[in-house]
Amino acid sequence: MNKSVAIIVPSLKPTSPVKGAIALANFIINHKDVYIISLESNYISDELDLDKRINVFFPCAESNKYSLKNIFSFMSFIKKLYNHNNLKYIISYCLLPDLYNTLIRLDIVRIASIRANNITSYKFQYGYKGILLALIHYFALNFLDKIIVMHKNMYQQLSNFVINKQKLIIIPNFISPFKGNIKENYLSKDPFNIIFIGWLDSRKDPLYLLSTISKLIKKDLRINFYYYGDGILKSQIKNQIKKLNLENRVFIKGYVKDLKDILLKSHLLVLPSWAEGVPRAALEALDLGLPCLLRDIDGNSDLIKNKKNGGVFKTKRDLESLIRF
Repeated sequence: MNKSVAIIVPSLKPTSPVKGAIALANFIINHKDVYIISLESNYISDELDLDKRINVFFPCAESNKYSLKNIFSFMSFIKKLYNHNNLKYIISYCLLPDLYNTLIRLDIVRIASIRANNITSYKFQYGYKGILLALIHYFALNFLDKIIVMHKNMYQQLSNFVINKQKLIIIPNFISPFKGNIKENYLSKDPFNIIFIGWLDSRKDPLYLLSTISKLIKKDLRINFYYYGDGILKSQIKNQIKKLNLENRVFIKGYVKDLKDILLKSHLLVLPSWAEGVPRAALEALDLGLPCLLRDIDGNSDLIKNKKNGGVFKTKRDLESLIRF
């Protein structure tokens, strides 16, 4: 019987970690049987491009993901896969799946995939208690067999918390390639179209861009700027756009499912996020030949090749200079 792999995700909503898990599952299914296990209710987003050969399961019936009933249901389901489907590997994504993974006591290789600087990410999400949550998460990783990180900076951070450094493996982030033919685009640069893709929240820091865009527009640069995403800062961004008189040059487009055409019709992607693993939006943009400007954090500099495909910035002055370049 072919060895099988289970991938545990918190849900099947189209978040970046879940998209990463789906991309991995779509690759593995060509070599081994794959099972996706979601810890939330029976919901699969239409936006997830999941290979039809992959089986999806929802073993946790209780709405409270931390209930003992859910934990026992999960453990029972894993044991069935182990006994009847030759389950040999389990890969978990995010905090709760990683914690569930530590509970498994079978002859299975248990792997966690860490997708970001959790200390910074959890602090933005939960405040200062998020730092404690991140430390608990990192400590729990010691009970797993392997820990996948995406770049050297992440490896160095986890090295401070993981006792056995040999458990750490660097595997860069990756995406499922866009389907269909990618045609070479020769866009007019009048206007010059700049885009932001991501959640409109404090971690992604979309407001950071407005003052720079406003400054460049006032210097008669023909720039149009587009936000693609939703989030708690949406109304604040709208108010700031109005305050700066940018209604005819800066636009909030909301969440968009298919980004391929948007990326092909743009000249530049800018991401000022304060915490990332390796941003999927940047990987997708670079895959289509779209230059990216990224804040100089975590592993972003690994993506950029000396201004040939974009740049990294630390200050607004750096950002303005790179946009002009």
